[in-house]
Amino acid sequence: MIELRVEASAVGAKQRLKAGRPSFVLPLQASVLAAKTAGIDAVIDATSWLLVPATEPLSLETKSPLATVLVMTLAPALEKLVADTYGSEVDMKMMKRVLGSAAIVPRTTWVSEIAQRYAFERVQCKKSGNTATTFLETELLKEWYFVRREANERKSHLEKEPALLERAQKYIDAHLAEPLTVASIAKATHASPSAVLRAFRQGVGMAPATYLRARRLDEALLLLRSGRYAVGEVASRVGYESFAAFSQAFRARFRKPPSAFR
Repeated sequence: MIELRVEASAVGAKQRLKAGRPSFVLPLQASVLAAKTAGIDAVIDATSWLLVPATEPLSLETKSPLATVLVMTLAPALEKLVADTYGSEVDMKMMKRVLGSAAIVPRTTWVSEIAQRYAFERVQCKKSGNTATTFLETELLKEWYFVRREANERKSHLEKEPALLERAQKYIDAHLAEPLTVASIAKATHASPSAVLRAFRQGVGMAPATYLRARRLDEALLLLRSGRYAVGEVASRVGYESFAAFSQAFRARFRKPPSAFR
């Protein structure tokens, strides 16, 4: 009930994917990828998962030295199985809604365990359609449904937040070297701190601080690759006062020291 693709790539590799059905995208272990699809342009890693709606193109660019990502395309039979399994708790109209829009959601420990186990069953054991794989498929879609159902039920309170997210992202990009906080972002975008937090969690699946750190490191990578700046200058240009802190954060993200990219 899930068509599985396992995409492995090295840093800088770009891929374009497209499926006729909704698909989950789940990076494994230390994989970091930039993803673009249906209005989403964000970095995903093993702490998040992405839904790509049916027929929407997906672009992936590997940001870590090596990346392995599961692309799991859902069959209609799985939607019905989840509805049958959970009865009145699952509404098929809501199911269509939550599978019809792209979103990035933070992964729970349980979702990460499902992904790892499912990859093992399908790739290593070469099993599909058995009790184990069917259970894992059901759990995966169930987890997405309930998280996204809650988000949809709050939609009336968030109608203005896509525009807020865009304003906040532009403000962050223009002030990467400054000591930004949720409060300062909220003030600059004429919103409340709680609205800014909601907009980021719903729109990109992460807190503003996490997004800011990712953007700073993405910008640092570009500056280093240009060859025009010393590592210390790059750290300063993206808002790091401490060279050691910059080096540690950069290595954690890209698995290599900054000097490796100059």
